[in-house]
Amino acid sequence: MKRRRGIVIVLLLSVNTAYGLDLSAMWNLGTISLDITPVNTSQLFEWDLSLFNLTLYDYYGNWGLSTAFFKTRSERGDSYVTLFPLEISFSSYYNRKFKRPLQAFLLAELDVGPKILPYLKAGVRVQVQSLIDYSYAPKAGLELSFDTMLRFRITVYADLGAAAYFFFKRQRRDLEEQIPEGYLRS
Repeated sequence: MKRRRGIVIVLLLSVNTAYGLDLSAMWNLGTISLDITPVNTSQLFEWDLSLFNLTLYDYYGNWGLSTAFFKTRSERGDSYVTLFPLEISFSSYYNRKFKRPLQAFLLAELDVGPKILPYLKAGVRVQVQSLIDYSYAPKAGLELSFDTMLRFRITVYADLGAAAYFFFKRQRRDLEEQIPEGYLRS
C-alpha cells in the first residue's frame, strides 16, 4: 500500500514538474444546490447536497478537477447517492480575489438509488469563491447546464460552511446581547 502511494505521489510530482503546473487545492464543507428545470412541468425543482468538496486546480492556469466525498440528489422524485463524483472545469478568466469566477464544466457521476443511473451534466457557471485560511474556499454561484436527459437546468448553489458561519455569528451576537453591560471586559 505504501509503495502504491509513493508511486502516485512521484507521478503527480512528475506531471507537475514536466508541464510546469502550479497545483493548488481548495476545499469546503459542502454545497447545497437547487436545480430549476423550466421545461419539466412535473418536477420543476430538484436539489443536491455534497459534503467535503475538494478541488485541485492550476493556480496560474485554467483547469480544475473537483470531487466530493459524498453527494446525494433528487431526480424525478427519487433520491440518489453518489460517492466521489468527478468534475472537470475550465476557466477562461482568473481573478486573484475570487479565483476562477467564470467556468465551463463537465460533471460525471454514477448514482445509486432505486436503480443505477449514469449522469452527466455540462454547462457554464458564474461563481464567487474566495480562499480563507488553510485553503478553505466557500462558494456560491449560478449554473446554466444540460444533463444526460438533455434537460436545460438553472442551478443556484451555496456553501454549507458559509451558512454555518452566518448561523454561528448570529448565535454569538444574540448571546452577547444577553450578557449584562460591563460583565466582560476586553
